[in-house]
Amino acid sequence: MEHFSGGYARLFAAACVARSEDRGRLGGILAALADDVRSAKLKAREEKDRQEELAAWQRREEVREQQRRAAPFGVLLEFDGLLFDVKPSDIAIAAPTISAPFSVRGRPRFAGNSSDGTTSAEPGRLRAFAGQSRAANNILSAEFGRVRAAWSAFVDLCSWAPIDQATVVFGFERLIAENASDADWVEKIAAAFEAAGSGYLADTALNGLFLHYAEPGQISLRDIATLSSAELRAWLAVPAKRDRLGGLLRAQGYDPALTAAWWSGLGQTVDPGTGKVTVGETQRLLIEAFPGIIGNLQGVAYTARDLANRLVLTRQLEEFDVFVRQSAMGAQPAPAAWLKSPGHLERLKSIRNALTSGRSGAVKQLISLNLDQPGAAISVGDLDAAKVTTYQVPGVDTTVSKSMFDLTIAADVQYSQQYQAAGDSVSRAGTPPRLAVVGWVAFEPAPAAGVYDDGNAWTGGDFLSKDIKVLAAVQDSLGNTASNNVSALSYGTLTAQAAAMEGLAVDSINLNADIGVLPGVCGVQDFHLNPGAEVYQTKFTVDQVSELGNLGRHHIQDAHVQTDQSPLGGPSFTVPVPGFGATQLGADGTAATETEMARLPTENHGWLESDGKRGYASLNTESSVNQAYASLGLTAKLTNSGKPVVHHE
Repeated sequence: MEHFSGGYARLFAAACVARSEDRGRLGGILAALADDVRSAKLKAREEKDRQEELAAWQRREEVREQQRRAAPFGVLLEFDGLLFDVKPSDIAIAAPTISAPFSVRGRPRFAGNSSDGTTSAEPGRLRAFAGQSRAANNILSAEFGRVRAAWSAFVDLCSWAPIDQATVVFGFERLIAENASDADWVEKIAAAFEAAGSGYLADTALNGLFLHYAEPGQISLRDIATLSSAELRAWLAVPAKRDRLGGLLRAQGYDPALTAAWWSGLGQTVDPGTGKVTVGETQRLLIEAFPGIIGNLQGVAYTARDLANRLVLTRQLEEFDVFVRQSAMGAQPAPAAWLKSPGHLERLKSIRNALTSGRSGAVKQLISLNLDQPGAAISVGDLDAAKVTTYQVPGVDTTVSKSMFDLTIAADVQYSQQYQAAGDSVSRAGTPPRLAVVGWVAFEPAPAAGVYDDGNAWTGGDFLSKDIKVLAAVQDSLGNTASNNVSALSYGTLTAQAAAMEGLAVDSINLNADIGVLPGVCGVQDFHLNPGAEVYQTKFTVDQVSELGNLGRHHIQDAHVQTDQSPLGGPSFTVPVPGFGATQLGADGTAATETEMARLPTENHGWLESDGKRGYASLNTESSVNQAYASLGLTAKLTNSGKPVVHHE
């Protein structure tokens, strides 16, 4: 123990105490067992003598019985020995029960999360202990061989005595094994100090060496991060350990900063020039083992989530293909559990089609796949690497199965619009532009609620706020400084407002085709956004669907006044009340100029063209171009803007 201190020194001291006390208990139990065996042998001899004496007496009694039958009148006249030949007891001597319970205590060899300190040690002293321990253990092993042989012989030869809880031999063997593990453990600690070239090591650095000693509930994801890929592969090969790790991942919950720090520490690399993330070998093993968890674990880099979610998508569609083929051949295969979930297959097919849509040529990432919720999200562009991100939030009656394709098309068009705009100007996106536009249905609104129910907005807003916080945590873990933005449509504008009320770390919100404001929102001052963030409102002049949605709500547009009395009960007068505070953007189209091409008008309430009428995200519409400029921070290029937008009371 000299020069040995810290978390692992405390574990070593506890192991030595347990070892000494267990050895003392074993000595006492073996002594008691020896007494029990002697007593059993004595009682066995007594019982054997009793049985032999009784048998001899019975033989003599049979002779006397024969003599009685032969004697006149059945009377035996020879009394010699009869009166003195007393019958031995016919009550068997009870066999003594032999009990020798012994078990060794577990010796903790894993500091785990309970220790965030430092261990110091002198490797030479630790190796000396290991050598002496092994020598002593060899002597103990020889004694164990004698005890085991003697016990086996006794059990074989003396089955008469019942044995209860005689675990002493197994416990003795476990004591030797624990002692041997002590020596191995201490040598590994010594080797770690020698490799480090220092007398001090963080306990967390030693944890990775002794993960297999961890008790249930003691291990954490931080400890898993200390495993090499080879060690993790071996860990995953053991079903119980694999299940244990899966439980840890499921229990991680919503802690994006912690998860991002853990995941980035598993060995991914980031290209400093492009921001592209390359998944490490350890991360890939976890993706292969737990794709359904990793794909939705908030804080994991989106490149990895895409790999995991695509793996789930591929595997489930392959399961369906196998099911169809077997059914066609007359078999009656049991369908996978997910096949029994209504609408699940339709969602998978919709996502598969969406991943192949669009004309921008940008990479697509399946960043969310939670079909039980249900929900999904596809990024057009590398979300990890992007310097400008835009989340497009749809309205009601949006589902993964029927809307994912169109939402991805809308994201793809906006990506192209931003790419073109960024190429024409110096923007936040860099050169070449690093962009990502997300078709977001991570929360699928309940259709029955309709546009006049705010429940979907608050629920969806919570999802959106959390997803943006996750985005910021991942960007921070990758060292990527980016501008994050939201562009919402119709009921999605209420979702965006709810998220902004909760806290939304974005640089701009564009409220397209809004349907009013949520109760309690008096203006942009009620939003919690990044410092200097902009709030925009876009609506073409005759968007009657938007106007219908505004019925019964406070409006974003129009100035309003408030009636006051001063003093209280005195004459009334009206005063102007500051408006909502958003900046209105044009959507009705513009004519071509010497420097700008004509911008097309928006003509329908949706994202894309419908019945020949362009939507808010249709290519080269004024609304789509303005959305691109807003996300890129090119505010000087916004058209028909600057008019303050206020809500109506």
